[in-house]
Amino acid sequence: MKLFFGIVLWFLYVMMPGQATKAEECLRFGAPDDVTGRNAGQMFMLVMAYHDICASIKYLPNKRSTETLLSGGIDGEILRIAQYNPGKDGDFIRIPTAIGGTQRLLISRHDDIRTLADLKDTSLGILLGAIWHNQFSKNVTNRVRLPSFDVMVAMLLNERLDAILMDGATFNLYESQIPPEFVHEQGIEKFYMWISREKSGQLSSLDQAVAAYHRNGPQFYINAMQQ
Repeated sequence: MKLFFGIVLWFLYVMMPGQATKAEECLRFGAPDDVTGRNAGQMFMLVMAYHDICASIKYLPNKRSTETLLSGGIDGEILRIAQYNPGKDGDFIRIPTAIGGTQRLLISRHDDIRTLADLKDTSLGILLGAIWHNQFSKNVTNRVRLPSFDVMVAMLLNERLDAILMDGATFNLYESQIPPEFVHEQGIEKFYMWISREKSGQLSSLDQAVAAYHRNGPQFYINAMQQ
């Protein structure tokens, strides 16, 4: 049986005619430079344009995105967990409404490893810079931080790791390589938008746009784009 998992994705990038064009008026956001981040970033841009909020997206590795946020190179990030809170307390604010969520998956080549508690001293591969990987696996003693999912999957299949963490959308890319009996659902990880306190005047409009997206659904914005 095929397994289907996925993030609540935010679809297609199009700059709509009513959006402001002056760069200094736009909010600059970071998103992960992977399939999840790019799909979410594209839909994010469509929703922002529809609600007349000028925004831009820069796709960056997770660690570099945090560094860019802290240095002022971007104003916020769109796919971070509730506990993210970069910098000093109060420097950045979480938008109250979650953007979406993804399945947390534990992929294990051992029948007796179905949860993190089953790992004991066996090895778990996690993605370097992925905050939810770090947070979710914080009680695991033998964690191996790796630069890409390609490396993680290869090491798992070559029996150099006992298990790895992966999100649902990313799993779709590797589904043909991973036996379905390896895959164990671990609940949902919610993602939020974080912005600099300096841009907190936009918090209400951003939250309203996210809430409208959940009310209307992605097809509403796709149809609006085509009109």
